[in-house]
Amino acid sequence: MKWLSRLANRMGGDVHFQPAGGRGHHLSWTVDFQSLRLRCDSHALMVHPEALGTAFLIPSLSQGRKLALESADQTWHERQERLQSLLAGWWGYAPRPVQVGAVRPPSARTVDRVGLAFSLGVDSMYSCFFAEPRPNLLILVGGFDVRHDQHATIDAMAASARAVAAELGMDCAVARTNLRDNHLFRRQSWERTYGSAVAFVGLALAEHIDTLLISAGQHRDDLMPHGAHPELDPMWGTSYLKIRHVGHEATRLEKMQRILADPTSRELFRKHLRVCYVNPDPKGNCGRCLKCVGVKLGLLKLEAGFCPDTMPNDRPLHELIDQMQLLTDPASIAYRRELLGLADARVDQALRRYLERSQAAIEARARQAP
Repeated sequence: MKWLSRLANRMGGDVHFQPAGGRGHHLSWTVDFQSLRLRCDSHALMVHPEALGTAFLIPSLSQGRKLALESADQTWHERQERLQSLLAGWWGYAPRPVQVGAVRPPSARTVDRVGLAFSLGVDSMYSCFFAEPRPNLLILVGGFDVRHDQHATIDAMAASARAVAAELGMDCAVARTNLRDNHLFRRQSWERTYGSAVAFVGLALAEHIDTLLISAGQHRDDLMPHGAHPELDPMWGTSYLKIRHVGHEATRLEKMQRILADPTSRELFRKHLRVCYVNPDPKGNCGRCLKCVGVKLGLLKLEAGFCPDTMPNDRPLHELIDQMQLLTDPASIAYRRELLGLADARVDQALRRYLERSQAAIEARARQAP
């Protein structure tokens, strides 16, 4: 049915969801003639229309299309004008008011429980150990950083998430979705849609939590328009679920330093860290991609010799740096500049060359821009 989805997109009609919501452990909808699925075996899901609207607002605006919802939570609906104004300022999307059949009054329900979007990466590990308020429920989503059909890898990640939760006395929910396969959703960068996709799953689990934490990937001094951002994340919230952006007070290096300093977090980090989205497998990370090498460099700066069990260490680090794709934004360069001065001279020199090449490429693109 992809050709029907493409046709609908070319015609620019409203984006509808059939059915509009649902409750259960395995849910599915039709979005632009394609099937969208969300499942969670351990925790019942309750999806109101605004949860689907959250997932598809940025993709719809990017294609000049408008969302049509049967109903929407009043708090979510009232934030739309400010939210779309922010997105227009960041990425130039023309605002398109969401068509809503009925506005539901605010919910007074509270369960006094906090959920954390938990990917097993550095940022969400840091939030798991040190965020305030402390999470009660860790939420791992298969289908985001790892494709929804990579079952063995997702199962291994689920086992790690449950082990971390058990060690810390927390609950754990593992959700799976094919959201990223949707033709409309794939038309927009994951860097822009990540936070709203996480919020969609959090809203679906709102019977079990009333606050959702989304971990920062950027330090507050290096903020730039991004799908997970302290200005954007709270605006996906509703009367029944607050959404908070956490961890932007610390750099990536500071996060790892604090994790390694605590015996419990250090051991869980060693056993379960996963940052790779290029070639992840059931055993862990590829050890060679941009994110994997970034973590290796940070750990080398902090504590030479420490390496997570999930991180292959089978090739010289300076060779990996020489082969990495160039960085594309100043914030990524700023983080890696923190790492300079490494005791291993070959690695330090390779990193300096890499940063110089990346900086030159960014400046060249800036000169060519209209």
